[in-house]
Amino acid sequence: MEIFDKSKKINLITKIIFIGFITSVSFHLFCHNILKLGYPYKTFLFAAHDRFNDFFNIYPLMKNLDPFHNITFGTHFPVSIIIEYLWTLMDKKISFIIYLFIFITYYVYYNYKFIYSNSEKRQSIISLIIISFLSYPFIFAIDRGNIEIYLYLFLSLFFYFYYIKKNEILSIVFLSIAIGMKLFPAVFLVILFKDKQYKQLFLTIVVTIVLSIGSLSLVSGALLDNIKLFISVLSNYSQLYIIGSPGHAAGLGFNNSLFGFIRLAGPNIYMLNYYNNAEIVLRAYLIFSLFFFSLISLYILLKENVLWKQIALLVFCMNLLPYVSADYKLIHIYIPLLFFLISKENSSFDRLYAFLFGFLLIPKAYYIISKMITDSGRADINIGVILNPLLMISFCMLIIWEGLFYKKEINSGMVAKV
Repeated sequence: MEIFDKSKKINLITKIIFIGFITSVSFHLFCHNILKLGYPYKTFLFAAHDRFNDFFNIYPLMKNLDPFHNITFGTHFPVSIIIEYLWTLMDKKISFIIYLFIFITYYVYYNYKFIYSNSEKRQSIISLIIISFLSYPFIFAIDRGNIEIYLYLFLSLFFYFYYIKKNEILSIVFLSIAIGMKLFPAVFLVILFKDKQYKQLFLTIVVTIVLSIGSLSLVSGALLDNIKLFISVLSNYSQLYIIGSPGHAAGLGFNNSLFGFIRLAGPNIYMLNYYNNAEIVLRAYLIFSLFFFSLISLYILLKENVLWKQIALLVFCMNLLPYVSADYKLIHIYIPLLFFLISKENSSFDRLYAFLFGFLLIPKAYYIISKMITDSGRADINIGVILNPLLMISFCMLIIWEGLFYKKEINSGMVAKV
């Protein structure tokens, strides 16, 4: 078997991202300048008038530590609220510049640690620039200014200190902060359980609870009242962003969740009218999600010993299974991607895995597939809402199929030195 090494992986992914970016930009320029089409045809990003507003819209709410009276931004978990509050201690424009500067500096350096090669200095620098700056998740996340970029920061630090530096304390802290920020990173507790790190697992849960209660106690209002308000906001958010109404689906645009894919199957699901039976559909999807995650977890615990594949399966669960999963969450795909690059394990499917990683990181807004209005106020649900979940499901199936039916040539779980 030909070894598809780190250099070949990087070169292939670099080419896919570069071609995907150039093709998409050219397509949207053609639509705008030649066909004279406006939004959403002129860009693969969210509406330009709302640029960076995931940061600026929450600024006044977090400045007063009173977010739970807002249906959209009151859904932020307590640890996120406190982190977002810290950015309001400065002028908002200066704060935003520093906010992006810190993240981008960290992001590039983290990628550099995995991508750069002394033996191919020039090529690795070119690849670093293309993979870092021309990928759709990065551009979309920066365009929104969403706090998800700092969730990525803490999660990537958890994996770095857990696997590379073997620092138990820092890995606990960073994973606890990540779970406290958005809850869904709790899927990575599966890895601690698989590694029989029961003490670390217990301490992570405890630290997360302490951070969450401590953060919630700092928010304006009484603790119990804030909990009630938070639950109420989640319910209102569900009605607007998850259930929606005929002709309106606020959470469906720029979304990569499996639920979004299912909703686009049509207004009727298994002969049930969606809007009249939304609670039944949501409950059924919740049961399915728990079942799906249980199967993935069981497979990881019993069978999968390749490090990057464990991470990839859990990242895909974190993205696919929520009812709404905005495209800035695709940035978490960088975590398994970078560990894939330095993995010592060789597989007959490495070239295909590299293709899948590459295609997940490129824009896909070539066709508008629904007339439903989203939170942009326009009908901007593009084909990426279908393609990205399909790519992640295919990725999961390929990993599991290989794990069950193909013998590994190298018993990996090992990574090269970073």
